[in-house]
Amino acid sequence: MTTFLVNASVLALTVLASSALMPANPAFADNQLTIVFWGGSVQMSEGNSYFEPFSKATGIKIIEDE
Repeated sequence: MTTFLVNASVLALTVLASSALMPANPAFADNQLTIVFWGGSVQMSEGNSYFEPFSKATGIKIIEDE
């Protein structure tokens, strides 16, 4: 029983260590981001406060949908 636990622990640590060393490749979708809201004043204020400045700073087009 203890050898099984030791072997399982070693295997788990090996998998965790190897996954931590693998580089993460982010997914990009043609420099645009779609954000879905309920609409109304909340969407308008979020767009003015967050989405427009983000779009200007990064060049990523923000598409808002309801």
